[in-house]
Amino acid sequence: MRLPHFFQIINQIDLKRATFKKLDESKKEILIELMIQYFEEVAPEKVTLTKAGKYLDYPYLDQYWTDKNRSIFEITVDEDMIGFAMVNDWVIYKKYNANRSIAEFYIHPEWRRKSIGSEIAVALFSRFKGKWEIRQSADNKVAIKFWRRTIEQFTKRNYEEVELSIKNNKQIIQVFESI
Repeated sequence: MRLPHFFQIINQIDLKRATFKKLDESKKEILIELMIQYFEEVAPEKVTLTKAGKYLDYPYLDQYWTDKNRSIFEITVDEDMIGFAMVNDWVIYKKYNANRSIAEFYIHPEWRRKSIGSEIAVALFSRFKGKWEIRQSADNKVAIKFWRRTIEQFTKRNYEEVELSIKNNKQIIQVFESI
């Protein structure tokens, strides 16, 4: 399935039209296309090239439509999906006792640096009150900068940041409360 050809009109768009809503399972193929692009950037080992095309290794995807502790959102501009956010309750920094986490968050590269990602993240934090944990690979400097800036603005610098190693993978983790 091909993604919509909306990337040509980027400069003409009113960014206030960027929204998020629960992703209907009928849009799963579009989501998988975006997830493949995302993982090619951040974890290429999760994408395998087969004779049939690219295959995504993401074993918990279907649970986002069946597990009450998982939610998946499409990020749209004028009804075109330009990204996604996956929220769940899986946390690794147990000391903080967070109850929400962003498992995956993606904005298509054509739509980055337009404040859409920050606006959607803040809207998610506001919608789901409670303690949050946001993780990035220590190697992903762009993501670390994005999340620090977004969380600093949302919390007015009232957050904690830690570095943990999980299976030889350094993670930068921000924790904070949305009240």
